[in-house]
Amino acid sequence: MAYAVPAFVSDFDTRSLQPELTHQIMAPLGKTEGNMLVLSVAVHGSATPATTTLSLPAGWTLYASTDVSNKVLLRVFWKAITAADVTTDSYLLTLGHVRTVIAHCAQYSGLDPNDPFVGFTATTGTGASTTRTLGSIASINQDALIVGVVADADLDNTYTPPTGYTERLDRHSPPPLTTTELFPIGVDAQSYSGGKFTTWKNRGVNTLFRRPSSLNIETWTTEANTAGLFMVRNPRSPLSGDASETRLIGWAQPDEPDGVTSQTTWEDVQANFAAWQASAPTRPVFLNLIGKFNQTDNRDPTPSVAEETAGIPWYAKYVAGCTWLSADYYPANNSQPISATVATMVETLKTKAAASTGQPVFAGIECSRVDTTDTDAAPTAAEMRGELWTAIVRGVRGIYYFPQRVVPSASFSYDATTAEMQAEMTKQNSIINRLARVLQGTIGGGGVTATVASPLEVTWRVAAKGVYIIVLNTGAGNVTDGTVTLTGLAQTTCTVFDENRSEQIVSNVITDTWAPYQVHIYVLAN
Repeated sequence: MAYAVPAFVSDFDTRSLQPELTHQIMAPLGKTEGNMLVLSVAVHGSATPATTTLSLPAGWTLYASTDVSNKVLLRVFWKAITAADVTTDSYLLTLGHVRTVIAHCAQYSGLDPNDPFVGFTATTGTGASTTRTLGSIASINQDALIVGVVADADLDNTYTPPTGYTERLDRHSPPPLTTTELFPIGVDAQSYSGGKFTTWKNRGVNTLFRRPSSLNIETWTTEANTAGLFMVRNPRSPLSGDASETRLIGWAQPDEPDGVTSQTTWEDVQANFAAWQASAPTRPVFLNLIGKFNQTDNRDPTPSVAEETAGIPWYAKYVAGCTWLSADYYPANNSQPISATVATMVETLKTKAAASTGQPVFAGIECSRVDTTDTDAAPTAAEMRGELWTAIVRGVRGIYYFPQRVVPSASFSYDATTAEMQAEMTKQNSIINRLARVLQGTIGGGGVTATVASPLEVTWRVAAKGVYIIVLNTGAGNVTDGTVTLTGLAQTTCTVFDENRSEQIVSNVITDTWAPYQVHIYVLAN
């Protein structure tokens, strides 16, 4: 059978943030049944044996492999795109050893679905050199596509391809720990006892926020590193003791320093900030406020806005002491509306950040009944999901969960989440982790608009590979035949992320149904 001239269609790359045993490999957008996926995987890590296994779901075929000095393994897989692949967002890669991964998954048309390759050659080099020679392939015709894959063990090189080649990917691992690559999903003030750090990691949490003061900082940090979690905590003393902590992505100011009953003065917050920035100018400083923003300076018996001991001018002094700004207020535990309360808190944070230095904002998300002696309730799993996605729709750049039971003190628990909550946060965290680079992109814009009617809320990201329309039902009831009206887009179909389905776009409108506090993410390939 004769096939058309092969052509590149689309691609997506994956770069692991840290060594793992399993990695979700993102699939290209706009996949067409009958086309071909070619997956190139570089596995990095010292003493990585050539026998390290790489396992993918059924349907993938290993075509080529090479290894360099037990430090980097390079594998190339392929599979023909089936109807099921068209709506598949990612593929699970399982390794035989805990390692970092860089992967590139590309879609091609015009290839034989049974035998897409005509030849392969591998070259390796171990000496110091700024150039490498790609091997030649015999017996290829003028319409063939040559795909070159290069990896090195040092992780710190960039590559200039030979004349005539188009570079699709040039990435390093591990990446710089900024909020362009990582969407911090945190948990607040946890103990490491009983393997809880690993428990939280298995739920999709990637960051530990705040060290409980009763726990030794050295032990806590060692356990966090062992679990492979990032950290936002108070600094060591001296500050230089944290210079080599690669997983310490931020220093934390005292929690809720604005609280009238346990206040840290704004002067101390600003002094901390100045000293910490002088020691490590690029390390963010995290500040978390009480989300009602109704506290006052407890040194003033009659605080007022005019005296700058209350209100906007007083809070501005605290906001000046951070590079990451956060707040927490828990609506279910205070018998308040779920999404509206979180939305108001995030919008207030954004206003305060805009009046300062434009800090990224974060939000605390409740996932427990904090006080079992009152009449308030813990959020349901659906309500927790609603709070989480309300914060993201409103523009936060990271979140942390608050899972503690605090009152009565005799029944304190670091983790009072229910099994239902645990399952729901694991599902939502997986989505957020896979879409981290998308979510950290520019909010809105891109020549696109999306409009919905209440109780739906919408935001979008225009990424290099596609457009992501995020629509949340902020209400406690179902929404049937809700509509999302789009402008600036010509596509007539979209996939729904993590739902293995597609939807038609009729006259620029998507019509769908939402359960309470449910989110749908519509993906339109560029």
